[in-house]
Amino acid sequence: MKCVIKPIDDVINILGEQEVFEGDGRKSIFSVEIPVGKGFLLYNTLTKECIFYSTDEELELDEKKKWYVVPENFKEIDLVDDLRSVFSLTKLVDEGYLSYTILTTTECNARCFYCYQQKHSRRSMTVSTAKNVVDYIRNTHKKNKCIELEWFGGEPLFNKDVIDYICCGLKALNIEFKSTMLTNGYLFNKDIISDAVSVWNLEKVQVSLDGTEEKYNKVKSYLNCKDSAYLRVINNIYCLLDAGISVDVRLNIDSYNIDNIDVLIDELADRFKEYKKMRIYCHPLFEETGITRGRREEERKKVYEKMRLYAEKIHKLHLGDEVMSVSGRLKTEMCMADSNSSIVIMPDGYLGKCTNYTDSNYVGHINDDFLDENMLEKFRKHREKIKECYTCSLYPVCIRLEMCQEQKNCYAEYRESMLDIIKKTVLNEYYKFLEKEKKVGVNNNI
Repeated sequence: MKCVIKPIDDVINILGEQEVFEGDGRKSIFSVEIPVGKGFLLYNTLTKECIFYSTDEELELDEKKKWYVVPENFKEIDLVDDLRSVFSLTKLVDEGYLSYTILTTTECNARCFYCYQQKHSRRSMTVSTAKNVVDYIRNTHKKNKCIELEWFGGEPLFNKDVIDYICCGLKALNIEFKSTMLTNGYLFNKDIISDAVSVWNLEKVQVSLDGTEEKYNKVKSYLNCKDSAYLRVINNIYCLLDAGISVDVRLNIDSYNIDNIDVLIDELADRFKEYKKMRIYCHPLFEETGITRGRREEERKKVYEKMRLYAEKIHKLHLGDEVMSVSGRLKTEMCMADSNSSIVIMPDGYLGKCTNYTDSNYVGHINDDFLDENMLEKFRKHREKIKECYTCSLYPVCIRLEMCQEQKNCYAEYRESMLDIIKKTVLNEYYKFLEKEKKVGVNNNI
């Protein structure tokens, strides 16, 4: 029996060893078993510890003390709730933001039929507002830290001038920053990419593709497009990669393109196999907030089954892996919505906590010195537990927020896909463990 991943200190320092209990007990719902080699990996989603044991070994008493096995009537999720409560009380509230998501505009040059932002108002940031954004960041950023700017829209490049203005303003103030961007990629050109590197400190972009050329052009339906939008975006991805900018290509998947994605993966593999800074992954379209809301059960099963097959294909083609932190701290925040270190800046200067809410539920304004604590608390509020929570291995890595419409339902297919990602990530860590042992000359048969 060997320890592959050590448990995380913040949990173990509070839990300590589990007290010896009467009887054999049962395997904890947080214990995920993964067959490998001549044995099994046992990973605990709460303690983040992973051990290897061979098929002819029994879990010893010491391993039972490590929370892999618990008393029959033990309520593990209550333990997670208690730990999160302790961490929320002891966690220091840092002064200043580390991350700013900035909507340069809610306008877009594409007309995707499924876009959840179609129901939102259209407005763009002015240079006057951009000046105030620079002042706001100067006054609110975490000092002596490199902050991250995420450019968002609409299509953020539809309003490039304010990106230039904000970045130049921050550099003039000697505020260290890096930036990322969510974009359809169509509006990039040589000059913009040059500015992205030298002025924006752009390190990564996410570009979404909906299929091969014919399918993509039909779905995106770009305004005033006289060429093949698909080929233009593909060329821009080349240019971004050649400039040293990482590109995450998100393959949107739903019933309308479920089989076409298979062909697209082959095409991307052929085009970009030499590029190390490109990663592709599949993602289902929003089910609860998009125009395509409310999949039938059979449709959902098909979408997630195809995603699983495509993920395996992407891995085999060395185009990227979906990974999840399996050794970090216990999850106490879901996303920027309930994080104290992140804020969203709307085109007109209003402040929010989530890009799904661009017309309402503001928490303040860049010209004011206060935030609406009631609204902030509204974004932090967790959803009530559902029956599936009480037997779910994912509970320590899952937080469902009341304000997130996409978390309104928790589908079995989603849980299965997340568990798959955890298992794959643990396996990757196991193979790294074997490589380290091999380098130091450890003789093992695992």
